[in-house]
Parts: sequence; C-alpha cells; structure tokens
Amino acid sequence: MYTTLLSDFSRVIIKPKDKNYAGALNPIHRDLTEKLGERYGIFDYFELNEKLLDFYRSLKAELSVNIFTTDILQNHPLLMPRLEPIFENIFSANTLGLSKKEPSAYLFIAEKLRVRPESIVYIDDQIKNVEAAQEAGLSALHYTDNDDEIIKEVSLLLHPEQQAA
Repeated sequence: MYTTLLSDFSRVIIKPKDKNYAGALNPIHRDLTEKLGERYGIFDYFELNEKLLDFYRSLKAELSVNIFTTDILQNHPLLMPRLEPIFENIFSANTLGLSKKEPSAYLFIAEKLRVRPESIVYIDDQIKNVEAAQEAGLSALHYTDNDDEIIKEVSLLLHPEQQAA
C-alpha cells in the first residue's frame, strides 16, 4: 500500500516558459537572481505545472505529498506560498548532501519520512534518478512531459482495481 508521493520539482512541477530551453533550471534561476535582483520576476521565465499541482492537491486526502529536488529553485519567495499548502516536506538533495543518482538518497528520504521505501511513489524527469529510486525499492515513474500519462500511471498504482474499468 502506498502512503507517500515524492515528486521532483524542476521540469516536473516547474518548467521554463521558453519551451526550447533545454538547460538546467537552477543555474538560470541563480543567474537571473544575480543579474536582475528584485527586478527578477520568476513567473516571467518559469511556469508552474498547474494540472499536476491540482492532481497532487487531490491526493492529499490519501497520501503524504512531498518534493525531493536537486537544488533550491523552489525556495523562491513567490513559489513557496503556492507549494506549502500542497507539500508536507520539501527536500533538497544538495542541501542534504545527497545525490539523486544514488539509491542511498531515497533510503535517507524514506527514513526522514518514517515510511518504508516500497510505500513511496516517486516521479522524476531524469531516468538515472528513476532507476536509483527503483533500486532503493520505491515505485518510481519517469515523467516525460505528459501530464495525462503520469496522472494515469499514479492513479493505477494507487487504485489498481480501476485498471479494468
């Protein structure tokens, strides 16, 4: 039985507005913060995945919903008020000295959450992270920028009886 949802942040919950931008989000966020200071409007460059956030919000009645991300983009003062009502915990691998490419990172998070790894559904856009989470015992899903597909996959994990429907 699943008790916990753990989601990556960059390119899952938040995406660049420029669909052609393929680089990492945290470095561009740091550069914009440094160059523009208070004039930096995060929503001028990034957008929240409202469909997925609504889905995560709907799961709060049955699951603990959390973020496990690499860095600190989610800490922006305009983002936190949007995230805090949905997510119980927000873990940053870099802040904790972890690598999301290592199974031990997911075991550490499971321990922090006081749950068994096999009770966690994890979503990430990086296949190396998905594989590391699977190796640690989590049910890990690869997010490929298809919200409907990931919502369906999570729903089927949580409610396998709906598969026949």
